[in-house]
Amino acid sequence: MQTTLSPNRLVEILRRERQESIGRPILAYWNVVLSDRQRYSEDLRSIAAEIPVVALVLRSGFENENSVMTDLRRLIEDNRQLFEAPAFPAAPVDLPLTLVLLSRTPLSFPQCTSPTVLPGWFPVQGGELIHIKIENLIWKAQGGLDVAEAETEELCEKLCRLDRVAVARWKRCRARTPSRGDEFFALLVRDPRAVTADDFLKSVEEYHRLEICNPAGFRPSAKPDTPSLVGRLFSLAARISRDGLLEPARKLAAALDLPADRTPPDDSLVTVLGRSTNSVPHLPTRLTRNLILTSFAASQFVNTKSHADKSPEYPIVLLQSFSYDLRATLEELIRCLEEWPEASAP
Repeated sequence: MQTTLSPNRLVEILRRERQESIGRPILAYWNVVLSDRQRYSEDLRSIAAEIPVVALVLRSGFENENSVMTDLRRLIEDNRQLFEAPAFPAAPVDLPLTLVLLSRTPLSFPQCTSPTVLPGWFPVQGGELIHIKIENLIWKAQGGLDVAEAETEELCEKLCRLDRVAVARWKRCRARTPSRGDEFFALLVRDPRAVTADDFLKSVEEYHRLEICNPAGFRPSAKPDTPSLVGRLFSLAARISRDGLLEPARKLAAALDLPADRTPPDDSLVTVLGRSTNSVPHLPTRLTRNLILTSFAASQFVNTKSHADKSPEYPIVLLQSFSYDLRATLEELIRCLEEWPEASAP
């Protein structure tokens, strides 16, 4: 997926870049915008009114790296009005002047510094030879785990739905076969004799009914007594090796009575990276292993968000894409649990 930074986020990044680029007369950035670029440029100009930021909409050129500076000069000349009053701040110019090239496609040439002679009327070093580097903003845009682009509230909602749907399916399966899932439940509790699977499933339903007012705020806990199946999976995955998860996944598939003739959805990136050294030919087990690892990563993500100030910053495109993959995989897993028939049903 291709991310689009909001104008507000972009201005925030540009302010930081300007502070770190004292002494450079001109900065140039490549930014991908999939929506209305003209409207985007107007919004950007309005938000960044007090600093010299000029957004230039690319209509042609920039296809050959050998002519990039020629294309840049032509783009500047075609948009001279943007560098003059009232669109441009009055002199003296607060350096560095910042150019933002708005394109529909990603930067396709290397980020290297090249020389060009700017038009004589240009407000900074006009008519002079200057070296300009066009940098890819997608990698410049960094943030903590709590950035809005990560859509953690939607991730919480999907974890909440997964919890409800998985518990409802397991409960239906036990109505037909009362012992179904007992082997799996034994993995989730310290003492299986102290509480039954039916008691646990009832406690999860009551937890959702009485305490979860806003699914967007659902954050699974890995505490041993948490009244959440996703929370118990969170704890399970945290203490078992990737190869050790095969048996719990097999038992979870049996608990949910998943059919063996259905093709499971694609694994999330986390599941692929945590792949077992052993093959997993049993399709229901493939699905539940994906479910355990994906829900674990999603749970870890939304919980770590609360401590974002203690974590490094990462490229926003990475956080956004990672969250998207988790959300898309969870949605597919939920769909399977809702739509797939129970294998032992008549």
